[in-house]
Amino acid sequence: TDRLTYAGFLRKLILQIPDLYRNTPDALVSLIYMLVREYAMRFKGHRVYDPFCQSASLLVPFASEGSMDVYGEEMNIYSAAIARLKTRILSRADSIHVTDAITAPSFVAEGRLEQFDFVVSHLPFGLIRNDWHLETDEYNRFESGMPTRNSAEWPFLSHMLSQTRNNNGIVMAIVSPSVLFRTGVASDLRKRISIDNTLEAVVHMPAGLLSPSTFVAPVLLILRKGRSSRHVRFIDASEMGRKDKRQVTLFAPDVEHICELILSEKEEPGEARSVTLDEIAEHGYSWQVSTYFTRAVQPQEKVDPAQLAEDIHRLRSAIADKQARLDTLLADWNKK
Repeated sequence: TDRLTYAGFLRKLILQIPDLYRNTPDALVSLIYMLVREYAMRFKGHRVYDPFCQSASLLVPFASEGSMDVYGEEMNIYSAAIARLKTRILSRADSIHVTDAITAPSFVAEGRLEQFDFVVSHLPFGLIRNDWHLETDEYNRFESGMPTRNSAEWPFLSHMLSQTRNNNGIVMAIVSPSVLFRTGVASDLRKRISIDNTLEAVVHMPAGLLSPSTFVAPVLLILRKGRSSRHVRFIDASEMGRKDKRQVTLFAPDVEHICELILSEKEEPGEARSVTLDEIAEHGYSWQVSTYFTRAVQPQEKVDPAQLAEDIHRLRSAIADKQARLDTLLADWNKK
């Protein structure tokens, strides 16, 4: 009994080890899990892959339930060791590889990248990699446009798309807002993905959700190959959750509501819109969520100048009376 108790404690302790560099909040983990489960019922699929998995935070829910096969890559040996422990405890699978998925992808068969049903990841914000030589990629992952090295998110996204099956394969990536509007090659890549009708949804999450590691508002980007719909869901969840100073917490009802907004086709004023590809083209293929929402301008209260002057005079008189009383009290106190 003591052994079983200790083993259970150790198992729980290992599963609670956080990511070392990018701690993914439970709300985002739950949201991605719920969406993958829903898409799996719609389009089938049981293989979930995270090419930059850290300590497997996004893979743990799938490994725990047992109906999904999980795969991951992580270049940091310490994070990869934790990821292996977590996934082997839950599924007894040894499918976490220590490698850089960009320079040396390990899930390769007969010289071609393996294809997965779902590719999920929490990408690093603002990472700069000058050691990549993307122009000589043997798997042609960047043939739609050569991403710049000053932002690693686009090479990561290109890789994720390359390892996603063609028939309703789905990418879910937590990215920084700059992905939505950065100019140059990033703009060309957004245009290509939009024209290919791969963009499924863009969800602007609250700023402070990733606090204290960063106060940048994360974005959940959903891409799906082989779409037939000509509409894209834009979700503004920036005001959801409970705010405590600079930190925001999303609770289960918030996560469920966001999930419903993504999967629904209904318009929700200020929260959700289904935007046509033509409208996206009209805005220069910007994916910035605020572009597609019209904010109501609050009418300014009319001010009566005479009343305002009277109010100012009254306040000044009150301040003068208080000051005189304070001077009297101080004079009396100094006499004592």
